[in-house]
Formats: sequence, C-alpha cells, structure tokens
Amino acid sequence: MKISPKQYARTLFEITKDQDQKQITMIIEKFVNELRKNGHIKLGAQIIRAFEKVYNEKNDIVQARVITASKLVESQRESVAEKIVEMYGAKKAEVTYSENKKIKGGIIIRVGDEVIDASVQKRLRSLAQQLT
Repeated sequence: MKISPKQYARTLFEITKDQDQKQITMIIEKFVNELRKNGHIKLGAQIIRAFEKVYNEKNDIVQARVITASKLVESQRESVAEKIVEMYGAKKAEVTYSENKKIKGGIIIRVGDEVIDASVQKRLRSLAQQLT
C-alpha cells in the first residue's frame, strides 16, 4: 500500500499533538527512521509541507503573502495581519511581506489559491481596458 505525504503528515500530527517537546523529538526520530526503512525518506520535503498545512488547518492559522509597493511599518503590518485574521476567520495569520514597485501602490494579498489585488497597477489596467 502506497502512503501519501499527506497521510504521513496527518499521522505525524495526530501522534505529536498532545506531547511535550522531548516526546515530540523522540517521535520524529522514530518517524524519520521508519521513512528511511521504508524507502520514503525522499518524501521528506513533501511531508513537511503537508504537515504545515495540517497543523495550520487544525490550529486555525492562515498563511498569507502580502505585496506592497513600499515597505510597511510595523503598525501597518499588524493592521494587515488583523484584517486577514478577520477575513478568514482564523485565530492567527502568518504573513510574509515583500515589496514590488511595479504595483505602484495599494496591496496584493495571496492566501492559498485566492488573490486579492487592490493594487494601483490593477486599477490602471482596468481603467485602460474600459477606455478601449
């Protein structure tokens, strides 16, 4: 029977969720040894990504990528994170920020497959299309 990275991740989450750090370390060591023994060690990176998704889902954490034309100050970052938490009904938002001068202003928020594009660049493109 072939086990998917997602199945491995769910199993690892379930067996570590109520454990202390020492027990988690032992469990992970045994888990890695089992992966190696079964010839599945090459799935490690995929399992880690799947585990992160399972962990975030079970703990109501949303991961977002935010793009702005210029760097946001800490108070702006906190405000954006609070808005993302509110929009997605999460307990916490883990946000990665980056700058891209091409968007000219505004903000682009990516959460999973969803993109909220409130950039000046998008508005200018929309206006240009309406005028032609």
